[in-house]
Amino acid sequence: MSCKKTKNTKEPQHQVCKLLYYPSGKIKLRDVYRMYLGKRKGQKVFVVDGDVVCRDLFPNFIMGGNDERYRFNPENEIWIDNRIGIEELEYTIVHELVERDLMRTKGWTYDRAHREGGLAIEKKLRDRDARLLAHKEKTILANVNNANLAHVYRQYVGARDGAQIWIVDGPKVRHNLYPDFCFGTHDFEHQGKSRFKFIPENEIWLDSAMSVEIGYYALMHQRHERRLILAGSRVGDAYDQALIICSRERMRQATLVARHELNLSPVNYGVRNRGSKSKT
Repeated sequence: MSCKKTKNTKEPQHQVCKLLYYPSGKIKLRDVYRMYLGKRKGQKVFVVDGDVVCRDLFPNFIMGGNDERYRFNPENEIWIDNRIGIEELEYTIVHELVERDLMRTKGWTYDRAHREGGLAIEKKLRDRDARLLAHKEKTILANVNNANLAHVYRQYVGARDGAQIWIVDGPKVRHNLYPDFCFGTHDFEHQGKSRFKFIPENEIWLDSAMSVEIGYYALMHQRHERRLILAGSRVGDAYDQALIICSRERMRQATLVARHELNLSPVNYGVRNRGSKSKT
């Protein structure tokens, strides 16, 4: 059945229909926030629980959001859906920032800002990353005698602690290189085990087959473990210490987002179809 009203039907009573087409009133956000990623262009970037948002706020929520599109999205916040894969994180953040700016500063409709702003900038970023990836593939195969590294690299993340961070194709790594590869690894994890020396020097690998939320902690674990090994710790000890560091960060994040949510005023239901600059 359709959620939309006609002259012959009453207002639909199903909660999904109400949230999609007939939202009214306010709601106190509960159990929405998962972690805080920092600020980008003056906006606080949060990973949120996509299932909770769909259940309690807007059933069509997917990928991310901003305060111009969603009335329930608090001001000056970018929301990232915790259900998306790690490769989509940067594209989604930039998409939401551009879309928000066009709706707010130019009064564009959501459809136009989404299409000509958000999706357009995503295309440029994806094209840029494809060129970078092609160069990496060509370089790595020319300098490393391991054909199994072909088509393993997926996305460049950046440099941290003297290491280049790459998202790699997890299923390919498990099939061709290391069946026990899970979430991440680095060039010092398998010291003394020559059969695992397939990771090029000064690289950290992150598994493409994980969510943005797990990816945050996976990168933290790999960075700290690698740093501790370089400082002289045994691999096993470094692994344990990295687990402790990630556990503390999980508790810190839980406390931070709970406090943030508690301090928020109730928010409105619904979406905007045009930016706030417009009078219509």
